[in-house]
Amino acid sequence: MKEQPKYKVVSQSGLFKKRYKLTKKFRIRTGICPSETISLLKNNMNIIIYTGGQIDLFSGFLWDGPSGPTFDTVDSIRASLVHDALCHLSDEGYLPPYYNHIIDVLLKIHCIEDGMNKWRAYTWYFCVRLWRAARRFKRRKQKIRVIRIVEENQNER
Repeated sequence: MKEQPKYKVVSQSGLFKKRYKLTKKFRIRTGICPSETISLLKNNMNIIIYTGGQIDLFSGFLWDGPSGPTFDTVDSIRASLVHDALCHLSDEGYLPPYYNHIIDVLLKIHCIEDGMNKWRAYTWYFCVRLWRAARRFKRRKQKIRVIRIVEENQNER
C-alpha cells in the first residue's frame, strides 16, 4: 500500500455520504504533465500541479470521498482524493479535456495499488467513465438548447 493521506471526516449525512478534509499536505506523482505549473489556491481547493507531473494538495483540502458504486474504505480514499483534485482542475479548465481518461485510469491504478480487489476497481472505473460520458452528453444537449433559443430569439426580430 502506498503512502496514504492524513485526513479527518468533517461531516456525514447518512450511512454512506461523508466529507473529508486533509490534515497534512499530500504529495503524489500523477504522470499528468501540464505545459506549465498550475496553482489553484482558493477556498478549500488548494492544489498545485507541476510540469513534472507531481501534485501537491494542501492541508484543508476538502473532497467528498469515493462516489458511485463503492464504499469508503482505506483502499479507495487516496484514489478518490487524487481523482477529485484532478477532476476539479479539469472542470475549472486548468487541464485540457484529453486528460480526463488518464485521470480516470489513475483512479483504478491507485485503488489496485492500495489493495482493492481488481473486480471492484474495474467496476468503479467503468462507472466513473459512464458518468463522465453521461455528463458530457448532458452538457452537449444543454449547449444545443441554448443555441436553439438564441436562434429563435434572433428569428423573431
